[in-house]
Amino acid sequence: MKIKHYDKNKILLQSNDSKETFWSIKNGRIVKKRSISEPSETLPKSHLAERQIYKVYGNRPPYPLTLLKGTYRLLPNLPLQVDLRKKTVLNVLDKPLEAIDEKWRLEDYYIAFENAIRTDRKYKIIFMSSGWDSSGILAALVKKYRPSHVIPIILSLNYGLKEPVNTYEIKKAKKICQFFNVQLRIVSSIYFDEKRLRDAILALRQNHLFNLTAINHWTLWEAVKKLGYSPKQSAVFAGEYSDGAHNFGFSQNFSVVYPEKGYRQYADKVRTYFISPGFLSRIQNESNISQDQLVKSFMPGKILKKQSNPVTLCKTMLVGMFYNDDRGPYTSSAEETAEKSIKNEYVRLMKNIFPRRIEQLYASIIEFYKRHHWQGSTVMGLQLFKPKGYQLKLPFGDKKILALLAKMPTRYGRGLEPESTKYPLKMFCKTQVNYPLEFQEGPHSYVYDTNQSLSLIQILYKNTILGKMIRKENSEILNGKKAMQHEINNQKEADPKTIEKLIVAFLTSGLIKHDKNN
Repeated sequence: MKIKHYDKNKILLQSNDSKETFWSIKNGRIVKKRSISEPSETLPKSHLAERQIYKVYGNRPPYPLTLLKGTYRLLPNLPLQVDLRKKTVLNVLDKPLEAIDEKWRLEDYYIAFENAIRTDRKYKIIFMSSGWDSSGILAALVKKYRPSHVIPIILSLNYGLKEPVNTYEIKKAKKICQFFNVQLRIVSSIYFDEKRLRDAILALRQNHLFNLTAINHWTLWEAVKKLGYSPKQSAVFAGEYSDGAHNFGFSQNFSVVYPEKGYRQYADKVRTYFISPGFLSRIQNESNISQDQLVKSFMPGKILKKQSNPVTLCKTMLVGMFYNDDRGPYTSSAEETAEKSIKNEYVRLMKNIFPRRIEQLYASIIEFYKRHHWQGSTVMGLQLFKPKGYQLKLPFGDKKILALLAKMPTRYGRGLEPESTKYPLKMFCKTQVNYPLEFQEGPHSYVYDTNQSLSLIQILYKNTILGKMIRKENSEILNGKKAMQHEINNQKEADPKTIEKLIVAFLTSGLIKHDKNN
């Protein structure tokens, strides 16, 4: 840790470690902790950290909080301002927010992306899906390095159906790998292996990861070790960060699930447009914006009202996006009075990363992502479960890539123009490498792409050993959680949202004490 004193009590805390560091304030000093696996201190149920793991995508407290009161996280490039006397912690920026750059160039993105995949390791292992992110990395690696040294791995998600729930993803990945003349390794998920499941769940709990995606990351890393390649000669690549960085996570909150992929992408673009400075300016300037045809068709909740100035509107939207998971300028539900103090705590924690001008909105959103969704199980599982010696490469999380995307104008795939979502990446694939563009047609990944009645989380909960483990431990998990008990008792069949809560409760079991009267 690096400590810079502002005065006697206020310090700037920065990391000089490549991994998460845990710390607390004791007797006016910063004390480094070995881990957060032992719940020596526990939080009341209404605290911000616990609220966020149930409410916000990724199921992890916002940076730098943990579930343990007074214990915080510290990561590289995410400095903190600490008041040792008041024991308060604030997020701060490592450099000022940049504004949208109207002279932004695709060529700069191409250079940054090719630099981001560079490695001196002999073997390049890729955690594959079949989408643009991992297959774009694959294409760039095959262009630069020997195909025989590029090793794609994909997880086959067995949830107890006749075929994997990601059957379309596997089929497409096979075609893509065949095109690039590389061998695809298929790894089986562990949802019917109780011993390995318990090992994975223990790893999740020790690292305070409360989303099942991290189990998949744990499984993939176990598979990497079994491949037998020397860790010091191996770099492992993954496409995480891309959704949030390019289009602010449209896929993390589906605008529509629709069999026709083109319509679904159009809906994704509309939702991304709603987050743009241009649309927020329309809210400020148009009195009848709620009657706009796109708003009536695609806005999931009640559109925000005009504020005193555009920056205040940006702040209101950002709090809704990252505190309530309302992914745009709208409100989906009435705020509970009891939560006002928690919300105020959240706003104080994040106050230094709000934009000061509307032109800084995209840069601010990316800074919020760094402290929220990219702290969650979908990204941190990759980093925290990495075995010793391997190099982990997340090209879309590269500092130069994120800096470019923070300045990228709306017209590059973030608005209503014809350019597609993830436009810079898709243009890289189209113009800089030999890429089979036609392979991206058809169903995207999962069985629900062609059967909208299916819910993956319900299938997992009903069919797998993991679901059985959760149901078996329900009585203990729900001890003191009257609202959740009532919710379950009133359902003939647990709905997806309830199951998500049960999974979080299961993964946090033993880490949090609950007020039985609440």
